[in-house]
Amino acid sequence: MNNGTVLTLFDLPSPAPASDGIDWDGLAELALLYTATEKGNHSGIKFAATRKHAHAWCESSVSRVWTSCANFLRAYPPPLVLGRLVDNGEWDERIAAAGVTKIDLLELPGTLRPFGVECVGVPAVVRKPA
Repeated sequence: MNNGTVLTLFDLPSPAPASDGIDWDGLAELALLYTATEKGNHSGIKFAATRKHAHAWCESSVSRVWTSCANFLRAYPPPLVLGRLVDNGEWDERIAAAGVTKIDLLELPGTLRPFGVECVGVPAVVRKPA
């Protein structure tokens, strides 16, 4: 049992090395929200948010899968590969309904660079015509 604590995938207890130029403490305040397979593997980052907004997302009935950027990048070391990710807008209404502020996939390089994380590739952003 988790005693009411929201559990996330990739929660790793090991501390990050301090000499790698990455601000791990700062990254711990950002979250990556994604879908997961039945085996617990992630099947694609959908968007990012602050840790506070990730908790709000997980308290909604929509989703319960997130991890801090720090933990994700410990499991999948930088650079963060964005080229295979797709944002087709299907989550936007649910995100807004949950009161969550979304950090778009296209914003990730600029958001993560100040923390010492480089991103490679460009995610596809596809929107249906209105």
